[in-house]
This record gives sequence, C-alpha cells and structure tokens, in this order.
Amino acid sequence: LCTRLLKGWSDLQAQDMQVSRISGGISNLLVKVEPPPPLQPVAVKVRVFGDKTELLIDREAEKHLLLRLNQAGFGALVVGLFGNGRIEQFLTAKTLTPEEMSDPRFIPHIARRLRAFHDLKMDAEAAATAAAAAASAPNPTGWDSMFCWLAMAEGLSFAHDPAKQAVYDKVDFRAMRTELTALREMCERVGSTRVLCHNDLLAGNILLQFIDFEYSCRGPRGFDWGNHFNEYAGFDCVYDRFPSPEQQKVFFRHYLSPRDGNSNQGQGEAVLDCLVAEACVFALASHAYWGVWSFIQARYSPIDFDYLDYSRMRWAEY
Repeated sequence: LCTRLLKGWSDLQAQDMQVSRISGGISNLLVKVEPPPPLQPVAVKVRVFGDKTELLIDREAEKHLLLRLNQAGFGALVVGLFGNGRIEQFLTAKTLTPEEMSDPRFIPHIARRLRAFHDLKMDAEAAATAAAAAASAPNPTGWDSMFCWLAMAEGLSFAHDPAKQAVYDKVDFRAMRTELTALREMCERVGSTRVLCHNDLLAGNILLQFIDFEYSCRGPRGFDWGNHFNEYAGFDCVYDRFPSPEQQKVFFRHYLSPRDGNSNQGQGEAVLDCLVAEACVFALASHAYWGVWSFIQARYSPIDFDYLDYSRMRWAEY
C-alpha cells in the first residue's frame, strides 16, 4: 500500500521498511511504517478499519470531515486513502495515559483545544456533504443511531462462542431500551448547544493535538465533556478517577478562557455549576453509547479485547 500510494516510495522493497504494530486501539488495526532516509514522510501510520465497523461509522462522511479538519489544523495529515483504510503522517508524540488526563499540566491545553474544536465552522460545501451523509447513514451520536445499534445488538448470535453467548443471553434489552428512551428525554431537556463534537476524546486520542475523528459529527457539546470525563477511567473503567465538580470547574474555566490562554478565574459559579450539571447528564449518554457499541464490536471485531465485559462495566457505572 505504501509503495503504491506514497510519492517517492514506489521503488522500495518490503525489506527496506521498518514495520511495527501500534497497540492501544480497540476499533482498528494500526501499523507504523518507516522508510529509509531521506524519504518523506519519515514515518506513516497505516490504519486498517476493523471488521464490520462500517455498521457503526459512515466511512465516506468520516473521510470528508477528516480532510476538512486537516485544513483547519486538526489531526494527523492524511497522505493516502485505500478501500478499507487510510495512511496518515505519523505524529512523533506520546499519547496521554488516563491518569494524566486529570494532571493540572495538561488540563488547560485539553480544555482550550476542545473549545477551539467546538468553535470550528463548516463551510457550505462541507455542511452539504455532512447533510447528505446524515440522510444516508445514522449520525454516530444521534439517538436514532443509538437505537439502531440497539436493534442490531438484540439480533446478534454468538453461537461460535458459548461463553460469550451465555453472557449475552443475560442482557435485558427491553429494560435497556426503556432506559435509553428516558435518558434521551432527560438529555433533550438540558438543551446542550450543538457543536462539532469529537465524541471519542479518550487518553489515547490526545497527543499535542487531537486525533482519531471516526465518531465526530455535530452534536451536543455536553456529550464531549461527559465522555471526556468518563475516559479518565481508562479501558479498565476505574471510575474513582471521574473528576469531582471542583476538578470539572478547573477544566471549564480554561474551556471558557479568552484566547490569550489565561484561565477565567472570574467566571461565575452559577455558570460553572450549569456546565458541570450538563456534563454529568451527558456522561450517562456516553456510558449508554459505548455500552451499546460494545455489543456490535463483541460480535465482529477480531481485536483481542473483552467487549462484553467492557459493556457490562459501562452499564454498571451508568
């Protein structure tokens, strides 16, 4: 793929390149490829989409959005596209750990960067593309999408894996549907401002900038906040790390800060209390979102990860 798609790489042989697996992702296969110097880019990341992830993600809409975000200075630069994946410039930076997400050294950067992301405006062409995608495929953060996933989850079979089937058979999907209906009504009463949301701001997607926009689209800003705070727990779901109201207010002071980078210490407590409440309501939506998502991944993903247990932990915290 690299020799076919990247300029200047066509004469390389397999033995000329260093190839290594990138760990940490639970949706896609990620590989780092390094050519001999002085070829550019000095390293790329090849992303092969996970099996059946097109059930969850509109890949065509994702491609258009990612190219727009590149133009706005967000994400790793896309340097090649192929049928079931893409090639990106490799960012030589360390991703955060879940523990570091609450580190006072990083909170100001994350908060201000998220505000800049939320402030992005799509031009008319991009908006038309997004509208067409929304008409042909479910919006990944829309409630219609979540109920669509739930319908898919209800019809799954793990006949090939009796242990998974036993866990799956204990899930009360009728109660889950009732709960999601009530949660949808509660979230809609909040009236969260609609913005361009990242929707997957976990530790592994934060370097010096945000990466991995597979689930990004317009949606309530509160989802990004609540989801981000949930991700303090990591994939091990250590929810003791969920930030306290005071810790959330530190984040929001930086989120609301002027562009000079100074935190807005004078921001009214009433405003901050409202933002904390908004985040906490949508933290529930985040648990539901990834809890339902995990059922589909458990059935189709070849990645060695216990998606059913992850779903159980998300719903338990809910």
